[in-house]
Amino acid sequence: MKLEKATSEDIEHIWEFLSMIDEVNMFGTYTHYTDGLVEKINGERFKDLVSQFFEGDFVNPKPSLSSAFYKVILGYQTLVENCCDPELNYLEWHPDLKKNLDEQLRIYNNKLNEQSIQSYTNNSTEASKS
Repeated sequence: MKLEKATSEDIEHIWEFLSMIDEVNMFGTYTHYTDGLVEKINGERFKDLVSQFFEGDFVNPKPSLSSAFYKVILGYQTLVENCCDPELNYLEWHPDLKKNLDEQLRIYNNKLNEQSIQSYTNNSTEASKS
């Protein structure tokens, strides 16, 4: 399965939108900054601004918010369902993956140790020949 990865711009777009909603929820208005101007927005103007977010033409051309949400949420859901322990309420590797990763790490560390021993042995042998 291939799923388009959310870009840093997608994530930034979502954060910007959620911050805007949070500000309206806390203060009843949104402070909009454009070209050095500050504007307090609520009511119909706020609805227009939200629509622009979803259409992707808010201030600078950006991907549509619905596309960004889709990539972030579906990507997260896919990773959680396929890579995380379903029994836990926090993110942890699925036990099968964790077991495999631990085994791969053990093999990797053994190879590093063997290379270090071989390198030490070679250096010692060369030093004794001198």
